[in-house]
Amino acid sequence: MNWASILFIIAMVESGGDPTPPDGDNGKAFGIYQIHAGYVQDVNRVYGTTYTHEDMRKREKAEDVVIKYLAYWGARYEINTGNQPTAEVYFRLHNGGCHFWKKTHLTDGYVRKCEKVIERYGVRL
Repeated sequence: MNWASILFIIAMVESGGDPTPPDGDNGKAFGIYQIHAGYVQDVNRVYGTTYTHEDMRKREKAEDVVIKYLAYWGARYEINTGNQPTAEVYFRLHNGGCHFWKKTHLTDGYVRKCEKVIERYGVRL
């Protein structure tokens, strides 16, 4: 998977690529990837890391958290569904959480936003 492209697309959808955006979701989502505290807690639980929600304001740390989250839950998605994760699956995971596949329709709008970024910038996945 081309993580750089996935990260670029998510950043553009979440914050327009602004490295220091205002907090989103009524102050609950931080940084360029607009990460919630539960997302960070999940990565810490799985990987034994000690990231804080505040760390998500730092791009390098946020990128590590996003990749870890998507890689772990992408593998779980494959186990649960028998399908290999695609870029679309990663977008849905980021937006809808680890069990998005039970309610795919709730992340359709997010995927459309990702597709617009792909088209606008000619992103290769």
